[in-house]
Amino acid sequence: MNIDGTSILSSWICGEDEVGNAVLTKLAESGNEEAKNKLVAFEAEFSKLKEEATAGDEEAKIELAALNVENAENVTENLAFLEQAAQKGDVAANLFLGVIYSEGVVENVDTQNQKALILMDWKKSDSYLEKAIGLGSILAYSVRGMHTFLHCCCLCSQDEENDFEKTMGAPVAQDFLDGEKFLLEFIALKDDKALDEEKRAYVNGHLEMFASWLSALYECEDPVSPIYNQDKALEWTKKQKEFKKEFGD
Repeated sequence: MNIDGTSILSSWICGEDEVGNAVLTKLAESGNEEAKNKLVAFEAEFSKLKEEATAGDEEAKIELAALNVENAENVTENLAFLEQAAQKGDVAANLFLGVIYSEGVVENVDTQNQKALILMDWKKSDSYLEKAIGLGSILAYSVRGMHTFLHCCCLCSQDEENDFEKTMGAPVAQDFLDGEKFLLEFIALKDDKALDEEKRAYVNGHLEMFASWLSALYECEDPVSPIYNQDKALEWTKKQKEFKKEFGD
């Protein structure tokens, strides 16, 4: 296990790889070589995870349950297991539930015949993510920050159904204030000397993204926003570039 007690799910949680196992399988079956290689690697790690869970490793059990939910396998049973672990204060279980409710779960990868098993619910997602952060999770900041950015800055096309407002409601003044506080809280972690090397690397690697979200938040001209400020937007755009120069690849 690595950061926040996760391994396989880290890319899923960070939004770096949105291709789930079922989609990957379909791509591999169609002859996609990259998908084939990813699937082989995934299956090897998944097999190892199942062995660890069978041997009684509690972290492995939680991660396996989350993967099973994501792959729409025994959803009710695995979700109940995660919720029980989350109630007991397990950081990974709270993180995984936050991600699960952020994205929702469908039974079929065929977009024409999808059946929702778990509906996207950002309010519930944020509740779990905030608990995970309170328990020391760093990864949970990224999903929670994304919610703030998309909800308040409303990036959806006005010509399409606005899923963000559907799950969260239209933003109000307090959402902007809370969003500002949250994004600044993450950025302030760069000066937290208590962070271990792995978490510090994660924070430094995401400062550019959080600065861009904060700039967008200040630039948003929504009439309910009490923090609209073009000068601050420009200031954080400048800091975003500085973070990219200092910590970018």
